[in-house]
Amino acid sequence: MSIDFICMSDLHLGEPEGLLYYKDKFNIIDVVVNKIEEIAKLTDGNSSITNLILNGDIVDLSFSRTEEYKENAYFFFNALFKKVKIDKIIFIPGNHDHHIWVDGIEYYYRKQYSDAPKIGMIEDKNKLTTKYFLPENYDGDILLAYPHYIYDDGKTIALFHHGHFVSPSLIKWLTFSNINSIKKFEELLWNKIELIWWKSKIIEPLPELLWEKFNILIHSVSRKSNRGTTFLEDAIPLTNSKLIENIISYLNKIKEFDSTKFANNFHFIFGHTHFGGRILKEDRFCRIKGNFINIWNLGNWLVPYEKWSPDAIILYYEKKLGFSFYKFVAKSKDNQEGDYDRKILLHRSKFIGK
Repeated sequence: MSIDFICMSDLHLGEPEGLLYYKDKFNIIDVVVNKIEEIAKLTDGNSSITNLILNGDIVDLSFSRTEEYKENAYFFFNALFKKVKIDKIIFIPGNHDHHIWVDGIEYYYRKQYSDAPKIGMIEDKNKLTTKYFLPENYDGDILLAYPHYIYDDGKTIALFHHGHFVSPSLIKWLTFSNINSIKKFEELLWNKIELIWWKSKIIEPLPELLWEKFNILIHSVSRKSNRGTTFLEDAIPLTNSKLIENIISYLNKIKEFDSTKFANNFHFIFGHTHFGGRILKEDRFCRIKGNFINIWNLGNWLVPYEKWSPDAIILYYEKKLGFSFYKFVAKSKDNQEGDYDRKILLHRSKFIGK
């Protein structure tokens, strides 16, 4: 019996401030691949995963140079495929790799995105994803789903969504509560996503520079430099009432979702915010249709500041084992705790905004 799924989000492959950047020795690619292999062996000792769920912003089409995000992705996934058998890859695009969905839809329906169905699932039988991030030697199935994917094994329901549709910062100029369907939301949003995170590359690297400088300023003011590196200190869940409100609104607009199946074993899994961790049971105040739901925030793999470990998380699930996740943190100053040398963190931080 294989692990049912492993899920990762916000790898931003191609970005040199990422922990999975490939061009030098200051990365944790081997550490991550070995950990995925270890997780895959939890059930029966075999290195196999039924589903690898990639929950958006896997490659950074907007801020990375084309050759770099392709090479970085091939390097990472080739290393993974050598050690772990993956039956199926489910890719749910985010805002930074949304154009892969546009490309896939236009190829699948043979029409412009503006005239095609914009939400749903398509089988990538022609492996268009190899154009962007998957090595051609991958021989498993590939499913593209947008803007979410629902997993239901009869015991657990998990809804995977990158998170940009529920982000207070991204949709503050739209009144989400007045939009009556997910389809309508994508119709209103897609051209703006394409403009900001795809077409803006013509003035590269200005968008990244402005964004990263703004990010550093905000983090410096709001969180200062006292963030720890231990698991408990570094995995404090971060959320707010507006985010919870948006998640509830989102779920209420999913027509194919059977609300009668809501139970305590429903999970909403997202990333995008770049702050990982989860809302623990005693803190779960996201309630819909009379039931509490579990919220998992997958964090990201970009170094936000030289003193902070990024929220790099692998979420995994198996029917008997249930949900669990592994969070990677840099070692403390005395090197007594952590997954990787702090020198990697310090080196990657040199590339922020460059």
